[in-house]
Amino acid sequence: LSSAEIERVAKIEAVSCKNKIWDAAPSRENGIEQLKFKAAREGATAIGNVSCSPDASSLGKNCWSAIICSAIAYKESAPAKTVAYRESVPSTTEAVGVAAPSFSARGEIDGALAEGLSAVFETTLAENPCIRIVAEDMIQQLAAQMGLEQACGTEQCQIDIAKYAQASFLTRGIIASVGNEYLLSATLIDLSNQRTVATEKRLVSRDALIAETEIAASAISASLKCPN
Repeated sequence: LSSAEIERVAKIEAVSCKNKIWDAAPSRENGIEQLKFKAAREGATAIGNVSCSPDASSLGKNCWSAIICSAIAYKESAPAKTVAYRESVPSTTEAVGVAAPSFSARGEIDGALAEGLSAVFETTLAENPCIRIVAEDMIQQLAAQMGLEQACGTEQCQIDIAKYAQASFLTRGIIASVGNEYLLSATLIDLSNQRTVATEKRLVSRDALIAETEIAASAISASLKCPN
């Protein structure tokens, strides 16, 4: 690309951090995904000159280990050509960004059950072409960078992280035991005004949990439309 076709926006950095001993190892891929989100927040359309290396000061960042990545964020004013350095940044006009943290388990609910239902819920949401899912690992990485609790279970914490990840909406899910049945609750929050857009609540048997989670996710998904 010629200098007339691209504009340098900013130099950006991101840290892929293993915050808890059971967290996944830091990776170049995760670092680059964070770079793309940060570039998009700056109004850039691509990143270049990407460099990633182990971070020797990881303990100072409250990480067992870390990889630090840097790049130059660019804004392209002409159609992109095939260039070795170019990495596309997610467009905020193609889909609505939705942060979908894991369901909160209440009462005697097994954490593995909550995680499984969260995966079903997120997968169903992702079937909507108008939705861009902000992944859970991205939310956790951003929480660590912002000095917030890794689990980020409070509503305000999740809202702050979702906004930082350039999401437009946040889903909050709860699974709780009520006698021999389960209360499944899912809420969609518009981050522009922090108002609830849609809520799905249902009391179901264990055998119906997966199907009802898919139905709840479909109903939440139907509340979102593709940007004009």
